Amino acid sequence: MIDMSVNIDRIAVLYDYGKLVDDINSFEDETDYKIALVTTVLEQLMYLIKILKPNAIEVERVGNQFNSEIYLIENDERVPLMNIGAVPYQYSLRFDTNPKRITGVPWIEDIIHEFSDFMMSDMELTARISQVDLAFDVFDKVAENATYVKSGVRQTALFSDRTGRKQSVYYGQRASSGGYVRAYDKNAERIQEFNRMYNRKLKRILYRYETYTKNFIGTLTSDDVLNDFSYLELDICPYGGDLSIYSDFADAVKYVLDLKKSQDKSDLPEYDRRIEFVMRADRLDNGHNSLNDEAVMTELNCIHLNNLESISDPILRSVTVAVDNGIVDPTTLPTTIAKQRRQILKHGKIAQFRHNGNLKVMAYDKFISIPQNQIDGAIKIITMSDDKRLRDDMISCYYENKVRLNNELSKFVF
Repeated sequence: MIDMSVNIDRIAVLYDYGKLVDDINSFEDETDYKIALVTTVLEQLMYLIKILKPNAIEVERVGNQFNSEIYLIENDERVPLMNIGAVPYQYSLRFDTNPKRITGVPWIEDIIHEFSDFMMSDMELTARISQVDLAFDVFDKVAENATYVKSGVRQTALFSDRTGRKQSVYYGQRASSGGYVRAYDKNAERIQEFNRMYNRKLKRILYRYETYTKNFIGTLTSDDVLNDFSYLELDICPYGGDLSIYSDFADAVKYVLDLKKSQDKSDLPEYDRRIEFVMRADRLDNGHNSLNDEAVMTELNCIHLNNLESISDPILRSVTVAVDNGIVDPTTLPTTIAKQRRQILKHGKIAQFRHNGNLKVMAYDKFISIPQNQIDGAIKIITMSDDKRLRDDMISCYYENKVRLNNELSKFVF
């Protein structure tokens, strides 16, 4: 089996307040009610975080009166926890988070449970899951040839500036009510995250150091800094120097952070291609609160591990490779070529023929059932090899983990 894993990368919950008509009407302006509601909810959430979090962890809220992002800070490392805010033009509040940051952390799980109970019991809001990002991480380079083929779904590729290779490919539109699919280099994304994270961490440490030195009573020494910033492990820095001097301290911190960043990068898997399915409400089950097997299978069956170079027709092969590499816009293709491309990617073997003077292109399996008297033109068969291992292994991986995935969803709506 191809080495892979599947997880829920993001979950969004909508809390509907449309039934609270009396409360809404008690305000002269609906916007004022929305602001009051968001304020009440945020106050309760921040209160729960304050009383349940460990003392060593700080909390930061960023946003405005309608939307907020909440971060946890520990040892100068800032990690996003959740977002919450009002949904424009709807009687809803949206809460979203990455379950991987919550699962297995008891005090955060307690916050989610208490907050959900407050929203549904005390506030009397109706909750439903509105979006689930189902992420498959494939740790095998075979995934480089994976593509998603579905009628009416367009592909958009974003290229790496350095290599010219596709780093991210979107299938469908992000604004679509049903969802979309994204395939991308997860390692490249993580490396960018590491760079941003350590740059932010350096700025926070240096700011903390400046405040610390200003407020220090007495004569500051290197030993004082080593003790009070012990979590940084600055003693591993080979430079020496006087840590009571800003420039020496900054050099030591940069050395330590660069070392840790290099270690984080070396811990990454050798290869990680993520294929992420954004499943919106109409593709979920059980009142929008669990995964719908049929919808997931529909998406997974659109995954093809195609060898485009194996397309038997040279013109179609050239066009298909050019579109895949972003050289040709598929919307500019002639109608017949465009249909050939869609059909060969979807079926792997197609037939082209004339019927009543019209050119027809269809899957070979469907073509062989047509009576010969309905075919009045030359027949052209085009083939392409389609390795089904990735699709089949993704399906197996999903079913092996389905119970765990739905259990994660149940923590947010109960």
